[in-house]
Amino acid sequence: MLCRIVLLSIDPANRAWMQGRTYRDQLSRGEVMAGFTLGEVIAGDLPSGAVVACEAGWQEYVVLSTAAVRPVTVRGELTHYLGALGVNGLTAYFGLLEVGRPRPGETVVVSGALRQDLRAACRKALTSISITSAVQSWRSPCR
Repeated sequence: MLCRIVLLSIDPANRAWMQGRTYRDQLSRGEVMAGFTLGEVIAGDLPSGAVVACEAGWQEYVVLSTAAVRPVTVRGELTHYLGALGVNGLTAYFGLLEVGRPRPGETVVVSGALRQDLRAACRKALTSISITSAVQSWRSPCR
């Protein structure tokens, strides 16, 4: 299916992929930078105009198999699907609950340096298990 990329997530891991092997192979000259994307279906098995989540990378158009995309039921701003409802938000949410496994009575500090959508995911995770979070806003002195 042919998709036009409408939104792209640019993440801290992109730099690591250029510098060396991580959980992905190192990016080589001429390769497309990996990245989570939202695309609009131009032609293919899904209806034209449908929005799909995929890992198409930093390019304007991509041809993908139907198995490589996940249809998105748009219920708000598309940017939410790259933030709190996207890979970063899910990483924050499950990283806190599944890896961190905070328990009632423990103190959990969520860095104010996190992007707003990731703080929201962490707050949601904390509220779902009845733990109070300590979130402090941070302002850059370089403004």
